[in-house]
Amino acid sequence: MCDNASNTKKAIEVLDELALGESSDAVVPNTVATEAVPVDDESLWEDMSEADLANVDAVLRGHHIERVSCFAHSIQLVVKEGLACIKSSTVLSKCSALATLVHHSPLFRSAYEEAFGSGRSVPATNATRWNSLLRQVEAVKRLDTKKLTALLQHTDHSNLTMSTSH
Repeated sequence: MCDNASNTKKAIEVLDELALGESSDAVVPNTVATEAVPVDDESLWEDMSEADLANVDAVLRGHHIERVSCFAHSIQLVVKEGLACIKSSTVLSKCSALATLVHHSPLFRSAYEEAFGSGRSVPATNATRWNSLLRQVEAVKRLDTKKLTALLQHTDHSNLTMSTSH
């Protein structure tokens, strides 16, 4: 199980070709499905004939390697793509800019902590976790709108003021 990266896909493809290439000349007899038995137990092979060993070896080498995409990773990619379509939204852009100010401007951070307390912040987003954007928006939503507007106007960031029309 892996993500959808092209290098991972290629690695699995190469491994599969190697496995199939090694067993392409082997004859695998018709087999009946049986209960799985661990094959790394050396005592299993002590009393086998050379023909049986060759058959077991052919079956083991003849297995197809299959890449299975991680479902959670695929969902993450779908949600990320959907969020990218709305990322240009004014509200989301303002939330992102506010988080950047809080984390990168010592002057703004000081004014922010004076207005809202030192224990509050606006979390930055993480490109690989879609819910980080949700947490960011929720954090901004929890802020007192009047205090936030006054802070943004006082620090010359009026362009980030949230209005009821957004």
